[in-house]
Amino acid sequence: MGNILLTMVMVCFALVLFAAPDLKAALGMYGKIFSISLFSVPQFIKIKILGLIGILILIDWMNKDQEHGLDVKRLNPLARRGLYVFLIFLIMYYGVFSNGSYIYEQF
Repeated sequence: MGNILLTMVMVCFALVLFAAPDLKAALGMYGKIFSISLFSVPQFIKIKILGLIGILILIDWMNKDQEHGLDVKRLNPLARRGLYVFLIFLIMYYGVFSNGSYIYEQF
């Protein structure tokens, strides 16, 4: 588990280098990451999002004996379809659909 976490942290730090136009900008990004705001709650966290995260944690806990935590095969077909529609709605509502540049576009 520790190696997976270490790999994830290294990849995240490397992605900053790909996203920045130059080394100075990358160092500025690293500075913002490790500023005092690291210990504050982000402004975009809303009670709705926390509630949705809580629902996902509850579903995961209820299915803890399954091979996959979010396996919903036990639900009846109507409830499963309702869950899928609800998740699609959440993606449409909270998703970011802007024309932001792709991270590797500069290469």
